[in-house]
Amino acid sequence: MGPGLSKPGASFPLHTIYVINTSENGKSYWNRAGVAFGNRDGSFTLKLEILPQTKFQLREEKPVAKEEAAAE
Repeated sequence: MGPGLSKPGASFPLHTIYVINTSENGKSYWNRAGVAFGNRDGSFTLKLEILPQTKFQLREEKPVAKEEAAAE
């Protein structure tokens, strides 16, 4: 883990989330949209300022078992 990075499960933000808008002249504007906290299991909890009463969980995709894939 490099300098400035927190451990998973930390009580302070690990990442900042930005919304990037591009103007008609091609210039990009980065606007803060929220923060991400690392969880003990390696997932992230996302808190977006545009949806203040909602939390999101960001997790790695798990491989689908052959039986489940055949049922789809």
